[in-house]
This record gives sequence, structure tokens and C-alpha cells, in this order.
Amino acid sequence: ALGFWFGGWLIVHEVRRSGSDTFLSGGDVLLTFFAILIGCFMVGQIPPNILAIRQGSSAAERLTELINRTPSIDVASPGGLTPPDVGGDLEFRGVTFSYPSRPDARVLN
Repeated sequence: ALGFWFGGWLIVHEVRRSGSDTFLSGGDVLLTFFAILIGCFMVGQIPPNILAIRQGSSAAERLTELINRTPSIDVASPGGLTPPDVGGDLEFRGVTFSYPSRPDARVLN
């Protein structure tokens, strides 16, 4: 209401637009009102997105730590124990697996 009152006051007192010789009109008042209204709505949409940005930032930080860590085993080193021959078959018996979120749905049986 204050914005409309002040806009009306500007129109009645024939205030000119900045950088122009034309006077302010009712359309200018409405344009300004709705621009401020939409801007306020958009500011209200920011907080939910801040949470997603924080979660992504902390996940990226953890991922960077994992990538930059120094492994305890040097895979490029020629030293170490190596078996002379690797061959054979593997057989799994009595092995089951299910995810903790769905313990009743077995993935590996």
C-alpha cells in the first residue's frame, strides 16, 4: 500500500523519469510493484537450494580427499610377492547378500 501511495504521489507531483523528459505513469508504478514482488518471491526460493549446494560441496570435498590420498601399497613398484602361476576356478557356497535398506530382497543367493 505504501508503494502505491508513493507512486501516486510521484504521478500527482509530475516527477520525471531519470534520464528522460517524460513523466512517471501508473504503468511505471505497477511495473515497479510487480518487479519488487517477483524479486521477493525469487529470494524466498533460495534457502532450499542452499542445502543442496552445501551437501554437494561436502561430497566434493570428501571425494577430493579420497582422490588425493596416498595409498599404502605402491602398485608401480616391481618388488613384492607375486605368485608364479594364477589359475583355477572359484566356487562360492552358502554366500548371500542383501542391501541394508532392503534386507528381505536378496541380491546374491
